[in-house]
Amino acid sequence: RMVYHSRTRVIEATGRPHLPYLYYTLDADEVTYDIDPGLITASGNVVMDDGQMVISGSDLAYDNQGRSGIIKNSRTTVLPWRFRAEETVRRGPRWDADNVYMTTCDREDPHYEIWASSATLYPNSRLVLRNLVLYAGRVPVFYFPIYTRLLKDPWERWHIRPGYNKREGTFVKVSYDYDVGENLEGSLYADYFQRRGIGTGLDARWTPKHGRHYLYFYHIGEKPILSNDQTGKYYNPELPRSDNWKLYGTAWQE
Repeated sequence: RMVYHSRTRVIEATGRPHLPYLYYTLDADEVTYDIDPGLITASGNVVMDDGQMVISGSDLAYDNQGRSGIIKNSRTTVLPWRFRAEETVRRGPRWDADNVYMTTCDREDPHYEIWASSATLYPNSRLVLRNLVLYAGRVPVFYFPIYTRLLKDPWERWHIRPGYNKREGTFVKVSYDYDVGENLEGSLYADYFQRRGIGTGLDARWTPKHGRHYLYFYHIGEKPILSNDQTGKYYNPELPRSDNWKLYGTAWQE
């Protein structure tokens, strides 16, 4: 149902309207468009979709002329990433949010999640995260002060290698290639071993103008693996886990 108020030049739409405008579509339970100032307000399961990015939330206020707005209780999808925040704000060509959680895991309770104090998204260009913490489940793994990711190819940085061997059982090794600026890059690791446990780590390669430096760190809280030819078991679940740490690095300078 759509009603136009000629005196105030306001359009009201109810009943879950589907409204295309320029490069995006808007769906919500109720939508109001104030024509003269170009102000759009919407409430009830709001969804904005421009074909590349989908933002949903409970309420929307959007200045179509100034290209600025805010979405409350927002959920943003830029495949393969999914973000959630109390509110997402558009300022011209970019979207900003504070206290952001994000993941590529499809589970309701994701295997891993990244928290950032703030995030800035430039659609089809790049994502900037500040003060980010990676969580494996509910355990914080590491911290980065700032991170920038290009969005042109969302999968090229991910590497997933499943496998099996007699000693470790079924395993899945996941790594993600990152870069921070022009001179610092590396990989993050999150591995699952059926008979050993979960391992996490990172490496970093720093290449300043006159040198090359490398750092590797890895940790796994594992159970000792014991061979038993009679039962075929390779570890004793009653034994306590022990922390296994690896840390090494190299440095070269002209």
